[in-house]
Amino acid sequence: MNLLADNRWPTNSYIAKLGYQGRRHDSQNPYHVIPDLNRLLNNVLKRHNIMIYLLFLHAIVRMKEMMDKSESPIYERNTLEFVTVALEYCSFIEAVRQFALVEFVDKATKLLPLLYLKATLLPEVFSDDEIALEYAVTEDVYESVRERIAGLLGERDTYLETFHPDMQYSDTPIAAFISENLADVYQDTGNFVSLFRQGNEDVMLNAIALCRINFKEYWGQRLLNALKALHAIRYNEDEDIETNQTG
Repeated sequence: MNLLADNRWPTNSYIAKLGYQGRRHDSQNPYHVIPDLNRLLNNVLKRHNIMIYLLFLHAIVRMKEMMDKSESPIYERNTLEFVTVALEYCSFIEAVRQFALVEFVDKATKLLPLLYLKATLLPEVFSDDEIALEYAVTEDVYESVRERIAGLLGERDTYLETFHPDMQYSDTPIAAFISENLADVYQDTGNFVSLFRQGNEDVMLNAIALCRINFKEYWGQRLLNALKALHAIRYNEDEDIETNQTG
């Protein structure tokens, strides 16, 4: 019996549906396809039993799925790197009580620029308003984070801000708070990380889209405001933040 002629078994037509056209080897693509895949499958079926053929075919289907994922914005390098840095930032903020003032300021001035950079590289994704999203950072969580940061910074928490939205109604700088800025950044990145962890690709795509929009319109500027104030604390020669003394 010639199994290759039996239309009950997926052969060339099935492979064609998968989109494999016998691509050449591409060293830049870790999931490159072996040239002349149809002929190779036929040879496997001729020389081995049905089980080997099915296992081989299953492996190819999995390879196709991996290739499809590699083309999704969810699995892009820039997205995954942002997820990593956002998670590090959230963990850092949640552990604020474990840091001395100098350690907190030093790490914040290094982590915030990296988070800003990775946010600018997020892929452009369109959100779907019909998908319901559940946010993890509640008002109580936000306030708890803000209070912990404010407690560590003390009087250094307050700074004069020229980019505050209320500046259009004032001729002088307005008092702002580092703790509030950092909590704002935590709120958006924390919600992003919690949505991404769900593993639902529709939710993950929406998380990318909303995080990118909120970065442009809101928390990106808050991050820069906090970084400016933290920089002044870190490199102010009149203050010794290691001993928490003002010169």
